[in-house]
Amino acid sequence: MIITDSTDKPSNRFIEVVKPYFESQGFSYHKSKKHFSRDFTHGTQTIGFWFRIGILTDASLHWSIQFEKLEKICAVIRGTPRKYNSSVTLATDMPNYTRWEPNPEHTFYLYDESSLLYDDFSINKAAQKIIAGYEKYTIPFFGKYQDYQDLYKSFSSNDGFTGFKEVLLSKYFEIADFDKLISKYEFEVLRRNDDLEIALYKGLVHFLQTEDIKKWLD
Repeated sequence: MIITDSTDKPSNRFIEVVKPYFESQGFSYHKSKKHFSRDFTHGTQTIGFWFRIGILTDASLHWSIQFEKLEKICAVIRGTPRKYNSSVTLATDMPNYTRWEPNPEHTFYLYDESSLLYDDFSINKAAQKIIAGYEKYTIPFFGKYQDYQDLYKSFSSNDGFTGFKEVLLSKYFEIADFDKLISKYEFEVLRRNDDLEIALYKGLVHFLQTEDIKKWLD
């Protein structure tokens, strides 16, 4: 069991308990953002925590992946080329993965339920459950999305709305039905008649007409 400073905030004490484990997995801790990140071939994988802070505090796990070069293109299309660092390509959390399970557990008390005190035993217990969630859900998720092909398969398998990232990757892979795909995307955007989506569509078309996407992503 890791002993923490009882005078510190419960969330900070929790971070101190999980830090050795995530650092052993190659992650670095960023105190200002209260998350862990590590690089992979195409960008960054990030681990973070939701701290529900009310009368008492509990914790849950969330994670994301940023494909850096793809997000740079998206930032250009949005008209904010310098803000790509804050964007993510895929993101999810432990509640999303556990909601279909019987007796789902995704949020863990940092305090003892009897005494309502933040003791080290309770904080370490919550940390171990978060780590178990990471090993069960997050590691396979990160393993599933290692390159642009993995990403394209995920986007294109969605039978619903066609996203502009799917359009970009379809162009990159020179998909045979690309013209049909972008026409579908245009139809969906215009049907909803949302000014922001229309502006995004126009930015996408301009990018595809003026830039070589392979030079951006390769």
